[in-house]
Amino acid sequence: MAGDITEFWNRHLDGITVAVASSSSGILLGVRDGFQRFLNSSLDRIVPVAIVAQPSEEQPLGLPVGEEETFRLARRRAIELEESLGSSHDFFVGAEGGLKRISVNGEGVYFVQCWAVVRGLGDETFGASGSLQVPQRLVAGLDGGDVVAALPATRRRGGMLGALSQGRETRRTASSLAVFHALTTRFYGMLGGRSRGR
Repeated sequence: MAGDITEFWNRHLDGITVAVASSSSGILLGVRDGFQRFLNSSLDRIVPVAIVAQPSEEQPLGLPVGEEETFRLARRRAIELEESLGSSHDFFVGAEGGLKRISVNGEGVYFVQCWAVVRGLGDETFGASGSLQVPQRLVAGLDGGDVVAALPATRRRGGMLGALSQGRETRRTASSLAVFHALTTRFYGMLGGRSRGR
């Protein structure tokens, strides 16, 4: 398999195409950033990455609630892309932000997180960004869909992550990290990384 991967990259010196199930500029740029970060740190050359937006249906109520629901949505979108586009692209990506809930002393603590599913070369892998806790004062006494409605968000300022972190974290940075993590898993042991000095 490692030989097949090396051959793939040797054939794609001029670049790769990545279909992304989104029309959000933050997600599209984040997917590109994640691929470039991974490839630039793994190969001895720069591989251009062309992102092809494939608009997908927006969630009716904003962010999905629940880690599994967010993951399933990202995976479904990546699978649908691959099935509809066939071999016209090298990779197919679904990336979704969502809420996850953890119970602490019987109280719900909510986090915003991004999941990415990367399909291509006959495999699929998954990655997630870090989790940003939603301040308890914003969600005290709320549950499920009520939490989504109570959270600040603007499309132009990085979505909910951007609003909660005052622009320090955005849809772009979260989807970039999730894609980077998925690619790291996908190519583990197959592509070398540049050695770094201490």
